[in-house]
Amino acid sequence: MRILRTAAILVTLGLAGCTQCERACRAEANAYDACLRDWGQEWRDLGADDRDDYRETCTTTWDTYLDGLDSEARADEVAQCGDLADDLDAASDCDGYRAALQAYGILD
Repeated sequence: MRILRTAAILVTLGLAGCTQCERACRAEANAYDACLRDWGQEWRDLGADDRDDYRETCTTTWDTYLDGLDSEARADEVAQCGDLADDLDAASDCDGYRAALQAYGILD
């Protein structure tokens, strides 16, 4: 019974991680889409062709990274993804997006 519960928790974390980090990637892509010009950058500066390409690359990178973590570290990272997504969703302008991305070490 304990094995089934542990497996259920891991599956839930995996799905939550995917959802939260995908959400963060979507929010990042939207922030960049709104502000890259204001920041004097282009998609190619981020290694992407456009918003969709950035989001897909971001999601793939997170999925690969999370797969290599133990369950506790994975849960911590998933929580960070959720927090970043929340902060970006709450931002209302490019200054807010920049502050959120800098707070999470994504922008210098």
